[in-house]
Amino acid sequence: LDTDIPAVLAGAFLWNDTIYIPVTNWGKTAQSIKQIDFSKCGWLPECYELSMMDENGVHSLGIYQSKVIDVDLQIESKDACFLVVEKSRSGVSITKPRNGLYIFDKKILPLHGTFVVGGVTITVEASKDTSKVEFYIDNDLKYTDYTYPFSWFWDERKFGIHTIKVLSYSQSEKRTDVVSVFKIL
Repeated sequence: LDTDIPAVLAGAFLWNDTIYIPVTNWGKTAQSIKQIDFSKCGWLPECYELSMMDENGVHSLGIYQSKVIDVDLQIESKDACFLVVEKSRSGVSITKPRNGLYIFDKKILPLHGTFVVGGVTITVEASKDTSKVEFYIDNDLKYTDYTYPFSWFWDERKFGIHTIKVLSYSQSEKRTDVVSVFKIL
């Protein structure tokens, strides 16, 4: 956060196994949150889902294992929201591309949908026991990655709405995540 993170985290509270962190921008201009550091938080689950809850509802930001995470949040002046931390049930999440406009592999603008122009690196957060991740476009297997961090560069020329699906494998189970994207080029 661009603010004092210990002060923000001091307001966190637990309700029904979910951690809520209130965030309020009292400033006169919009504030960006680019990174969150949970390294001093003993209450953080090993694998967790982070969401933002505001007047428009709850929006998942992704599933993480790291204590320091990169995010792209904008809090308008005199606005408030909650960051919501829950223990992850799925253990796998597509973290890029997600909720934004990506032009030639760079996130340009945060949005509620996902739009891609040109090639994009698909990155995945997965639980520690993951042995491989398969990457699918429109249910066609395109790539299998056996090493952490799991990623694949999608440079196939496509136009229209497409589905990115990842399937992670561990000794005990398979887990999946899906993102719909509108792709040009």
